[in-house]
Amino acid sequence: MAFGGLVAFTAILLLTPQTLLPVLKTLRIALLAAGVSILAHMLDTTMRRQPIVRSRREIVIAFTLLIWAAITIPFSYWPSGSVALLSDQYFKAVIFFWLIATLVTTRQRLRTFAWALVLCSIPLAIIGIQHFRSGEFLYTGVAGLKRIAGYSGLSGNPNDLALTLNLIIPFSGALIRLPRGVVARSVDAGALILSVTTVIITFSRAGFLTLSAIAILSMIFFVTRRAPAVAATMVAATLTIVPLLPAGYMERLSTITDFEADPTGSEQGR
Repeated sequence: MAFGGLVAFTAILLLTPQTLLPVLKTLRIALLAAGVSILAHMLDTTMRRQPIVRSRREIVIAFTLLIWAAITIPFSYWPSGSVALLSDQYFKAVIFFWLIATLVTTRQRLRTFAWALVLCSIPLAIIGIQHFRSGEFLYTGVAGLKRIAGYSGLSGNPNDLALTLNLIIPFSGALIRLPRGVVARSVDAGALILSVTTVIITFSRAGFLTLSAIAILSMIFFVTRRAPAVAATMVAATLTIVPLLPAGYMERLSTITDFEADPTGSEQGR
């Protein structure tokens, strides 16, 4: 039950069904799923006479950061904004992190959790592609720069959408290599292609850098594991994608090194 609650909480965080069905907002489904997962875990560990929170180094660091952030709120530039960010996003992230570290403890659970992430990435990517195809772009104030709207929730803007999909792409790549049926591999490969495509059409520079890092590290992994054919396939796929890049994408990427050329001013501001 605890692990099932975690999977449900993950799906709700990524897909935000309450935005499609407003009635779900009154039910607080994310809080409900997380509460079920936490209570079930507490009950299970209590019956087994085990600690509820294990003192692993990563968990201690995460909760220390949470406490430090709360203590320093009175000294922040915008205290009310800090409280909102801390309670709405960061606290959820820490709880999410703790649940994953506590409940994903077997290979089967890791596979199930990875599949949950991959399946959730499909709607996110499809919505992004639909926005691009239908011409639903954000106002950038720059002629010729077209950026799609995000999904919602954690992926509410194109940069966050690219980040979310980039975090899931390695799981898609890992699942393809697992011994599964043709249908499962086809679904996983389709999710991978959709995610990579959506990361590109977000025109996110951070998304491009992250995607490039994933590709490079993956190729190094395959070469060191004596799978050069897979690495060569990735190189061939990359070369195939280059001519299909949307108009203006390379110009957008050029501002990574020449930030004075960024017409939006976001690079200079950062």
